[in-house]
Amino acid sequence: MSTEQTPQKSSKKGIFILFIILLLILNALQLWVNISHKKDIEQKTEIIDNAKKEFDELSGVKKQLDQKVDSLDFSNSQMKFEIESKKVELEEKEKEIRNLLAKQKRNLSEIATLKEKLSEYKNLLSERDEQISRLSKENSELKKANEELTTQVATLDENVKTLKVEKEDLFKKGSVLIPGKMAISAISKNGKERKDQDYYRVKHLDKVKICFNLADNKVASQGSKSFFVRVIDPSGACLPQTNGTNVFEMEGKQVLFTLKEDFTFDNSGQKICILWQNEAGFKPGMHTINIYSEGVKVAEEKLMVKKNLF
Repeated sequence: MSTEQTPQKSSKKGIFILFIILLLILNALQLWVNISHKKDIEQKTEIIDNAKKEFDELSGVKKQLDQKVDSLDFSNSQMKFEIESKKVELEEKEKEIRNLLAKQKRNLSEIATLKEKLSEYKNLLSERDEQISRLSKENSELKKANEELTTQVATLDENVKTLKVEKEDLFKKGSVLIPGKMAISAISKNGKERKDQDYYRVKHLDKVKICFNLADNKVASQGSKSFFVRVIDPSGACLPQTNGTNVFEMEGKQVLFTLKEDFTFDNSGQKICILWQNEAGFKPGMHTINIYSEGVKVAEEKLMVKKNLF
């Protein structure tokens, strides 16, 4: 009996030992799997953390580039389009990276994609930096060219204005009517006229008569014209003494005049006679008679007045 039971016990014991060995192998295998999985998770976590860190740094670079763009004034529409196109491309790539970083579980393929997207994003930022530098230089050159062109246009406008003023001035000078030699006569109260004398007595000067013929002028338009006459007494005052209502413009200034003579110009060499009565009477001394056309002095003559003998 005891001899028959011994093999059975040995067989059971062997099976038990084999089971224990298998169990140990399985435990060891599970431990290895767990360790490998843990290492895999740690590696993935490290890769993701590094990716997040790199993305944050690149986002900071992008922000600096955006601020640089905002500080520049790209007036050219083509430059603006080029800048905006690269900005849109960056924002799309940024969105893809954020979506990958937001995933809780990632396989090796997605991690590889994330690294690839980060590399592309970095390259795009480098391209944008080069683009901004290039366009900034081109924009500065364009602005300088525009400023030079603006200066040239302003100079041209100024030249045109100057030429216009000169032309108007020449036309105005051409429109000036020039009297021939003036003949001055003195008319007394009884109507007697005295002329071609070196001087006139006060009693002989109730009125002054000024006559001259107009020179030929084909530039001046025919029609209504005016002469302004200034009679200056020995003290330098313009006669007659008024409250300043009788003024005309000469060289941009308002100037007093003695009388205004209106006539119709026909360029026929017509004779003009101007008669003026000095109600206040003439004082002894040298008087000056000036005649103006279109604000320009065109003639001057002297009139000597002497006091009466008795």
